[in-house]
Amino acid sequence: MVNGCIIRIRTEIVACCQNPACSLEIADQKGNTVKGTPLLETGDAKLVARAYNLGFKMVANVATTLTVEQLEYWEQNLSGIPDALRKGFGLDQSEQLEAPQAPPPPRPSFVFADTNALKALKEAEDLAEEFFGHRPDLRKQFTMPETLPWKSVIAVYDPGDLDNRATLNKALKAQKCLKDIYEESAVENYSGSEASGKPTLRFIERSEKPTENTMGLSANEMVATKRTFLDLRGYAIAFGTYHKATGRFLDSETWTRFPHNRLRSGKVADGYWDPGCSQVDFCWFVAGLRLSRAGGREAVECALATP
Repeated sequence: MVNGCIIRIRTEIVACCQNPACSLEIADQKGNTVKGTPLLETGDAKLVARAYNLGFKMVANVATTLTVEQLEYWEQNLSGIPDALRKGFGLDQSEQLEAPQAPPPPRPSFVFADTNALKALKEAEDLAEEFFGHRPDLRKQFTMPETLPWKSVIAVYDPGDLDNRATLNKALKAQKCLKDIYEESAVENYSGSEASGKPTLRFIERSEKPTENTMGLSANEMVATKRTFLDLRGYAIAFGTYHKATGRFLDSETWTRFPHNRLRSGKVADGYWDPGCSQVDFCWFVAGLRLSRAGGREAVECALATP
């Protein structure tokens, strides 16, 4: 226990390239932020000695934890070890943050016809035709909202018969520049990985970064806002749709979290583009961890049109 925070050592070291370093905050049991200072910078000889002592204890776990591939990777990427350590220390999975005291700010409102929604719908239909095997008529299949909170959007069409694995294969791997994908945990291990069973259409902001007012929130805090967030499968579709239309990538400097997609341990899924490895990465963070470059993507879901 350090300053009221429960600290644990992650049992596996992530053998993948990392996004640029971001500031890391750990919240205590009351949701208060404890901003860490590197121990060497404290000037406290006792703390530094304790750090080295902990390091010696960690060394004993290396041979029992790393695989051959991970060993070879980190031998060639020593500069990435500090970032891996920063990511490897976090809250215990039983930790739950209190909901933010202030409600989320109200969304702006744009008349549907004044947005790029029609163009976005065509892009979604183009992706479905090429990679899902059919071309939907989304304006007939779904009821369009009268307004949207963003002037520029991405339309995310999920046909309903694809699980996480099939979606990655069709929306991402089928595109030449997106064929390489790293999964820290297999995408079928997260909750919500099964096919939804019915078509869905959602609009998200057309931005390469997550929704601005979610940046720095933990996954638990996002859930507490009661707003709708894009899930892992929707993110893969949005990523594929955006790249097919523009040739660009989502989250080359940020992470998008999927607060409702969790492993049995409670770890929360996230995704981003790793420019160093030229691949889409799906990793996880503990639910109570705040990162300044991580956020969620708020979504507006459309109802199926009545016959």
